[in-house]
Amino acid sequence: MVINLLYEVNQQTKMRVRLYARDTSKKIRSVKKNMAHNGDFGGSFAPYGYRRNPENKHHLLIDPETAHVVKRIKELNQKRAELQLEVEKEQMIEIFTMRVK
Repeated sequence: MVINLLYEVNQQTKMRVRLYARDTSKKIRSVKKNMAHNGDFGGSFAPYGYRRNPENKHHLLIDPETAHVVKRIKELNQKRAELQLEVEKEQMIEIFTMRVK
């Protein structure tokens, strides 16, 4: 009888822990979603090229020390995209001319 009572108490405790964890998870997801909707940064570390605003930890500022690297990466990425489009156009022209012949 005591064993059954202990088993029931243990099961109830497990259920409470599961419900608490599920409720906490929902609250955290809701807060993160609201932060993203408001444009706030919710990560632990600022991405490369940015730093946290000392006055508002949910706002990012451009880091002047690494900004030139990020700009260069974006320029190279833009050039890569343009090159990719050019290659795709050439391939389409080749395919079209092959079909016309």
